[in-house]
Amino acid sequence: MAVFDGAVKVPRAVEDPKSDKSLPSSGSLSWGGIKSPGGLAGTTGADCKLVHGDQFQIISANKQTMIQSNCTQTTMGTKTCTVMQNRVSSTMSNRNDTVIGASVHTHVGAASQTYVSNHVVTHASPQMRFEPGVWMHYAFDHLWAGNSLKNIGMLYFQFYANYTSITPTYLNLTPVMNFALTGMNIHFELFDNGSRAMENKIAGIEADIEGMQMEAEALEMGTQICITSLALAINSIAF
Repeated sequence: MAVFDGAVKVPRAVEDPKSDKSLPSSGSLSWGGIKSPGGLAGTTGADCKLVHGDQFQIISANKQTMIQSNCTQTTMGTKTCTVMQNRVSSTMSNRNDTVIGASVHTHVGAASQTYVSNHVVTHASPQMRFEPGVWMHYAFDHLWAGNSLKNIGMLYFQFYANYTSITPTYLNLTPVMNFALTGMNIHFELFDNGSRAMENKIAGIEADIEGMQMEAEALEMGTQICITSLALAINSIAF
Protein backbone atom coordinates (compact mmCIF):
# COMPACT_ATOMS: atom_id res chain seq x y z
CA MET A 1 0.00 0.00 0.00
CA ALA A 2 1.37 3.34 -0.93
CA VAL A 3 1.99 5.76 1.87
CA PHE A 4 1.11 8.99 0.10
CA ASP A 5 -2.09 7.86 -1.58
CA GLY A 6 -4.43 10.35 0.17
CA ALA A 7 -6.29 7.65 2.13
CA VAL A 8 -7.03 8.02 5.87
CA LYS A 9 -4.89 5.64 7.82
CA VAL A 10 -6.21 6.57 11.39
CA PRO A 11 -9.77 7.82 11.96
CA ARG A 12 -10.07 11.42 13.22
CA ALA A 13 -11.41 12.14 16.73
CA VAL A 14 -13.41 15.07 15.35
CA GLU A 15 -15.03 15.55 12.06
CA ASP A 16 -13.12 18.73 11.21
CA PRO A 17 -9.73 19.52 12.78
CA LYS A 18 -10.48 23.20 12.32
CA SER A 19 -13.19 22.95 15.05
CA ASP A 20 -10.59 22.36 17.83
CA LYS A 21 -10.20 26.11 18.23
CA SER A 22 -13.87 26.44 19.25
CA LEU A 23 -14.83 25.95 22.90
CA PRO A 24 -17.66 23.60 23.82
CA SER A 25 -21.03 24.89 24.99
CA SER A 26 -20.66 26.67 28.33
CA GLY A 27 -24.28 26.21 29.36
CA SER A 28 -25.14 28.74 32.07
CA LEU A 29 -21.52 29.75 32.49
CA SER A 30 -20.80 33.23 31.14
CA TRP A 31 -17.41 33.44 29.45
CA GLY A 32 -17.65 37.21 29.33
CA GLY A 33 -17.91 37.54 33.11
CA ILE A 34 -15.67 34.62 34.01
CA LYS A 35 -13.35 36.92 35.99
CA SER A 36 -16.15 38.07 38.34
CA PRO A 37 -18.44 36.13 40.71
CA GLY A 38 -21.32 36.96 38.36
CA GLY A 39 -19.86 34.56 35.80
CA LEU A 40 -20.75 31.64 38.09
CA ALA A 41 -24.41 32.63 38.50
CA GLY A 42 -26.79 29.76 37.96
CA THR A 43 -24.17 27.02 38.09
CA THR A 44 -24.64 24.06 40.45
CA GLY A 45 -22.40 21.15 41.23
CA ALA A 46 -20.28 19.39 43.85
CA ASP A 47 -16.55 19.55 44.52
CA CYS A 48 -15.14 16.27 45.84
CA LYS A 49 -11.55 15.51 46.78
CA LEU A 50 -9.92 12.31 48.00
CA VAL A 51 -6.34 12.73 49.12
CA HIS A 52 -4.60 9.52 50.18
CA GLY A 53 -1.43 11.31 51.28
CA ASP A 54 -0.51 14.65 52.81
CA GLN A 55 -1.94 17.91 51.51
CA PHE A 56 0.17 21.04 51.65
CA GLN A 57 -1.11 24.46 50.60
CA ILE A 58 0.44 27.92 50.81
CA ILE A 59 -1.55 31.07 50.11
CA SER A 60 0.59 34.17 49.78
CA ALA A 61 -2.32 36.62 50.00
CA ASN A 62 -5.71 36.73 51.70
CA LYS A 63 -8.22 33.88 51.68
CA GLN A 64 -11.98 34.31 52.02
CA THR A 65 -14.44 31.46 52.25
CA MET A 66 -18.23 31.83 52.30
CA ILE A 67 -20.44 28.82 53.00
CA GLN A 68 -24.11 29.37 52.35
CA SER A 69 -25.18 26.24 54.25
CA ASN A 70 -23.78 24.04 57.04
CA CYS A 71 -20.11 23.22 57.51
CA THR A 72 -18.94 19.99 59.13
CA GLN A 73 -15.30 19.24 59.84
CA THR A 74 -14.01 16.04 61.45
CA THR A 75 -10.40 15.61 62.50
CA MET A 76 -9.46 12.10 63.56
CA GLY A 77 -6.08 13.12 64.95
CA THR A 78 -4.58 16.22 66.53
CA LYS A 79 -5.45 19.68 65.25
CA THR A 80 -3.19 22.68 65.70
CA CYS A 81 -4.32 26.21 64.84
CA THR A 82 -1.82 29.07 65.07
CA VAL A 83 -2.80 32.71 64.50
CA MET A 84 0.07 35.19 64.47
CA GLN A 85 -2.15 38.27 64.76
CA ASN A 86 -5.72 39.02 65.82
CA ARG A 87 -8.45 36.39 65.68
CA VAL A 88 -12.19 37.16 65.59
CA SER A 89 -14.84 34.46 65.98
CA SER A 90 -18.55 35.36 65.80
CA THR A 91 -21.49 33.02 66.38
CA MET A 92 -24.95 34.42 65.66
CA SER A 93 -26.85 31.53 67.24
CA ASN A 94 -26.15 28.89 69.88
CA ARG A 95 -22.66 27.52 70.53
CA ASN A 96 -21.83 24.18 72.13
CA ASP A 97 -18.26 23.21 73.06
CA THR A 98 -17.54 19.75 74.47
CA VAL A 99 -14.09 18.84 75.77
CA ILE A 100 -13.55 15.25 76.88
CA GLY A 101 -9.97 15.63 78.09
CA ALA A 102 -8.11 18.39 79.87
CA SER A 103 -8.52 22.01 78.77
CA VAL A 104 -5.77 24.61 79.23
CA HIS A 105 -6.29 28.32 78.44
CA THR A 106 -3.32 30.67 78.73
CA HIS A 107 -3.94 34.43 78.47
CA VAL A 108 -0.79 36.50 78.29
CA GLY A 109 -2.59 39.80 77.83
CA ALA A 110 -5.81 41.14 79.31
CA ALA A 111 -8.96 39.03 79.02
CA SER A 112 -12.47 40.48 78.97
CA GLN A 113 -15.68 38.42 79.03
CA THR A 114 -19.13 39.99 78.73
CA TYR A 115 -22.28 37.96 79.39
CA VAL A 116 -25.44 39.75 78.28
CA SER A 117 -27.80 36.91 79.26
CA ASN A 118 -27.66 34.38 82.08
CA HIS A 119 -24.32 32.65 82.69
CA VAL A 120 -24.38 29.19 84.29
CA VAL A 121 -21.24 27.31 85.32
CA THR A 122 -21.55 23.79 86.73
CA HIS A 123 -18.59 21.98 88.28
CA ALA A 124 -19.04 18.22 88.67
CA SER A 125 -15.86 18.05 90.77
CA PRO A 126 -14.13 20.51 93.13
CA GLN A 127 -12.82 23.72 91.58
CA MET A 128 -9.36 25.10 92.33
CA ARG A 129 -8.36 28.69 91.55
CA PHE A 130 -5.04 30.42 92.20
CA GLU A 131 -4.88 34.23 92.22
CA PRO A 132 -1.23 35.29 92.69
CA GLY A 133 -2.12 38.95 92.10
CA VAL A 134 -4.96 41.27 93.01
CA TRP A 135 -8.41 39.87 92.27
CA MET A 136 -11.41 42.20 92.07
CA HIS A 137 -15.00 41.06 91.67
CA TYR A 138 -17.52 43.86 91.17
CA ALA A 139 -21.16 42.79 91.05
CA PHE A 140 -24.43 44.67 91.41
CA ASP A 141 -26.37 41.65 92.66
CA HIS A 142 -24.77 38.44 93.95
CA LEU A 143 -26.72 35.38 95.07
CA TRP A 144 -24.85 32.44 96.54
CA ALA A 145 -26.59 29.20 97.47
CA GLY A 146 -24.83 26.10 98.79
CA ASN A 147 -24.41 23.69 101.65
CA SER A 148 -20.90 24.58 102.80
CA LEU A 149 -18.51 27.45 102.20
CA LYS A 150 -15.02 27.39 103.69
CA ASN A 151 -12.59 30.30 103.48
CA ILE A 152 -9.06 29.59 104.69
CA GLY A 153 -6.50 32.36 104.49
CA MET A 154 -4.00 34.49 106.37
CA LEU A 155 -5.33 37.96 105.49
CA TYR A 156 -8.87 39.01 104.66
CA PHE A 157 -10.16 42.46 103.75
CA GLN A 158 -13.59 43.56 102.60
CA PHE A 159 -15.25 46.91 102.08
CA TYR A 160 -18.97 47.50 101.63
CA ALA A 161 -20.72 50.82 101.21
CA ASN A 162 -24.00 49.11 102.08
CA TYR A 163 -24.15 45.56 103.48
CA THR A 164 -27.30 43.60 104.30
CA SER A 165 -27.15 40.15 105.87
CA ILE A 166 -30.02 37.82 106.78
CA THR A 167 -28.65 34.81 108.65
CA PRO A 168 -30.96 32.39 110.51
CA THR A 169 -27.96 30.64 112.12
CA TYR A 170 -24.53 32.24 112.49
CA LEU A 171 -21.43 30.92 114.28
CA ASN A 172 -18.30 33.01 114.67
CA LEU A 173 -15.24 31.81 116.61
CA THR A 174 -12.46 34.35 117.17
CA PRO A 175 -9.84 32.69 119.41
CA VAL A 176 -7.14 35.40 119.27
CA MET A 177 -8.33 38.98 118.79
CA ASN A 178 -11.25 40.87 117.33
CA PHE A 179 -10.97 44.58 116.57
CA ALA A 180 -14.02 46.43 115.27
CA LEU A 181 -14.33 50.13 114.42
CA THR A 182 -17.94 51.09 113.76
CA GLY A 183 -19.12 54.61 113.12
CA MET A 184 -22.79 53.84 113.67
CA ASN A 185 -24.35 50.49 114.50
CA ILE A 186 -28.11 49.85 114.52
CA HIS A 187 -28.80 46.39 115.89
CA PHE A 188 -32.19 44.71 116.15
CA GLU A 189 -32.33 41.40 118.01
CA LEU A 190 -35.42 39.25 117.99
CA PHE A 191 -34.00 36.45 120.10
CA ASP A 192 -30.52 36.40 121.61
CA ASN A 193 -30.41 34.31 124.76
CA GLY A 194 -27.57 31.85 124.43
CA SER A 195 -24.88 34.49 124.10
CA ARG A 196 -26.16 36.42 127.17
CA ALA A 197 -26.46 33.60 129.69
CA MET A 198 -23.39 34.87 131.57
CA GLU A 199 -24.70 38.43 131.45
CA ASN A 200 -27.98 37.25 133.00
CA LYS A 201 -26.04 35.51 135.77
CA ILE A 202 -23.98 38.63 136.43
CA ALA A 203 -27.15 40.71 136.47
CA GLY A 204 -28.60 38.25 139.05
CA ILE A 205 -25.53 38.66 141.25
CA GLU A 206 -25.79 42.44 141.00
CA ALA A 207 -29.46 42.19 142.01
CA ASP A 208 -28.47 40.14 145.08
CA ILE A 209 -25.84 42.70 146.00
CA GLU A 210 -28.40 45.50 145.66
CA GLY A 211 -30.74 43.48 147.95
CA MET A 212 -28.00 43.21 150.58
CA GLN A 213 -27.43 46.94 150.31
CA MET A 214 -31.15 47.55 150.90
CA GLU A 215 -31.09 45.31 153.99
CA ALA A 216 -28.05 47.17 155.32
CA GLU A 217 -29.79 50.50 154.76
CA ALA A 218 -32.91 49.21 156.61
CA LEU A 219 -30.70 48.10 159.49
CA GLU A 220 -29.02 51.50 159.60
CA MET A 221 -32.42 53.25 159.62
CA GLY A 222 -33.67 50.96 162.40
CA THR A 223 -30.57 51.64 164.48
CA GLN A 224 -30.95 55.36 164.01
CA ILE A 225 -34.61 55.22 165.13
CA CYS A 226 -33.70 53.21 168.22
CA ILE A 227 -30.93 55.64 169.15
CA THR A 228 -33.27 58.58 168.64
CA SER A 229 -35.96 56.97 170.80
CA LEU A 230 -33.40 56.23 173.54
CA ALA A 231 -32.18 59.80 173.40
CA LEU A 232 -35.73 61.07 173.82
CA ALA A 233 -36.30 58.76 176.77
CA ILE A 234 -33.14 59.95 178.48
CA ASN A 235 -34.18 63.58 177.99
CA SER A 236 -37.58 62.84 179.56
CA ILE A 237 -35.96 61.32 182.63
CA ALA A 238 -33.61 64.28 182.93
CA PHE A 239 -36.49 66.67 183.03
